[in-house]
Amino acid sequence: MRKMLFALCLLLAAAASNAASIQTVNSVGDTFAVNLNGIVDYGNPQTATVMQGLSASAQFTVQSWNYDSKTGKTTVKFDIVVDNTSDSKVWQSAVITAVGFDTDPNALSGTTSGVFSRFVSGSTSNAKFPTGAGFAVEYCASGNKNTCNGSGKTPLNVNDPNGTATVTMVFAGPLSQLDFSNFGIRWQALDSTRFGLNGGSGIGIPTLTTPPIPEPTAMAVFGLGALMVGAALRKRARQ
Repeated sequence: MRKMLFALCLLLAAAASNAASIQTVNSVGDTFAVNLNGIVDYGNPQTATVMQGLSASAQFTVQSWNYDSKTGKTTVKFDIVVDNTSDSKVWQSAVITAVGFDTDPNALSGTTSGVFSRFVSGSTSNAKFPTGAGFAVEYCASGNKNTCNGSGKTPLNVNDPNGTATVTMVFAGPLSQLDFSNFGIRWQALDSTRFGLNGGSGIGIPTLTTPPIPEPTAMAVFGLGALMVGAALRKRARQ
């Protein structure tokens, strides 16, 4: 029961945190960074668990921003520098195989090069990370041709240098600003003698040092979770 309640609280907090962590860019040189903690389906029975020493960061920087009046489209090019900051004393292997995000507005198309050479759109129904309690994104830069599930060749293991994915996205009409949200990464080849994992997988979600004011939808999610947890605890106390 306690594990179920913990997993529920973790999912509610993750959803609200990601919903609130909107980053806005509107010109060349704009940059922001997101820190992420690793979550793995862990234990017996398995529950979504934030794992000690499993972490990463992703820094987004706009490289070009061009509107073509002939086509009526805006092309935005940006770099994503992904850094595997996991603790090698805890994790003998922890490979990052994809980085994902949402945008507002949605893009017409996209491409990527560099450390992740495959651009995947949610329209393919494959833009999701299948473990760590489930996590879906609109777009991802991945090592796999057709899915954000990850795979393919990537050097982003423990203690490896960071890698850069250069993403180009095309949007309809003139674009005055671009909002990013719902950040995530895909972990694979997770080996840890401390946790008894060999070839595990999971996701990474943002951690915010200064929590922003939750949006109304996030507040509603928190409220529902609090009511459910409170009811369960009251029922347990009466027994």
